[in-house]
Amino acid sequence: MGKIGKCASIGVLLCAIGFFLYSATNEPSFVIDVVYTWVDGNDPEWQKMRAQAARYFQRNHAADGNAPCRFRDRNELKYSLRSVWKFAPFVNHIYIVTCGQIPKWFKPHPKITFVHHKDIFLNKADLPTFNSHAIEAHLHRIPGLSEYFVYFNDDVFLGKEAQVSDFFSPSGQIRFRFRRTSRYGMEEWLEEYEYASG
Repeated sequence: MGKIGKCASIGVLLCAIGFFLYSATNEPSFVIDVVYTWVDGNDPEWQKMRAQAARYFQRNHAADGNAPCRFRDRNELKYSLRSVWKFAPFVNHIYIVTCGQIPKWFKPHPKITFVHHKDIFLNKADLPTFNSHAIEAHLHRIPGLSEYFVYFNDDVFLGKEAQVSDFFSPSGQIRFRFRRTSRYGMEEWLEEYEYASG
């Protein structure tokens, strides 16, 4: 067997051992963080800032995109955080990205960090922003964020114990779930999962 053949055989063996150890312990070999985006749309200061920005840019918003319910806070973040503590003990740290707001109910915790938009936007002239897509495009700039993280909106809840393998392969590839829609509009989750190519 040539050098390439031996190298490939050793690589396959190491991958198999790594997968076995990962499956047996469910402990990741890498750090996994969680990132939330959150806004308190009930905050009068935030409402004033948003109204000023809307007048400045003179944008016509789609009716559903500007609906108050998109920004209303019903303390979903509190219960989403509780679901992560209960069902995802493998999470290393949680980052909550806001425009400087902190929920009134929040008590400081060493595993939770609030990150201001200004800390992740390179061009400060882009702020303030009320565009979730723009914010999401800058999440990778969170100081201290692990290379491996799971992004949640504040109204996402874990309803049962999560495994690292629900989100990542043993080698750290992102796990994707695909769904199909029947002709009658009924959605079914496919059992097969695919990983992003790395």
